[in-house]
Amino acid sequence: MRAWWRQLFRSGDPERNCARCAHFDADPRRMEQASPGLGSLSSGYGAVRGGDGQCARHGRYVAPTSGCRDFTPRRSEG
Repeated sequence: MRAWWRQLFRSGDPERNCARCAHFDADPRRMEQASPGLGSLSSGYGAVRGGDGQCARHGRYVAPTSGCRDFTPRRSEG
C-alpha cells in the first residue's frame, strides 16, 4: 500500500471514523449502483461486506472503522 494512502486512511480517533462521517454511505442499494459488477459476485446485502461502504469524498470502498484527515461529522437528524 502506498505511504500516502496509509497516511490518509490512518485510524486514530475512534470518534472520527468513517461510520460517523458525512461522506460515508453503507446503503446496500447505493453500493450496488456504485459498483455495477457487485451483483455478479453476490450483492450489496452480503454478510461478507459487513458494514463497509463507499466514501463519497475519496471514491473508495472503506471499512466503517477506517478514518482519515477529511473526516466531516454527520449532521444530526432531528
